[in-house]
Amino acid sequence: MVALNRKKLKDTRKKMNLTQEELAEQAGTTDRTIRYIENEKTTPLSGTLQKICQTLNLSVDSVIISQNGDENDV
Repeated sequence: MVALNRKKLKDTRKKMNLTQEELAEQAGTTDRTIRYIENEKTTPLSGTLQKICQTLNLSVDSVIISQNGDENDV
């Protein structure tokens, strides 16, 4: 199972002045999915995560947390 830096996703969304609804629309998903990801209720499928990261101008690797708890360097 993949551990995500959900705070980074949420903080980046907010820095871009995007609501959960706006991010969802741009990433081709639902606001419920974004809400669940940010609140640790679900882990997104890889395709969904790729679209969210692309919308936020982040690499997928930059939001994946390694087994020892460190973020991957990309």
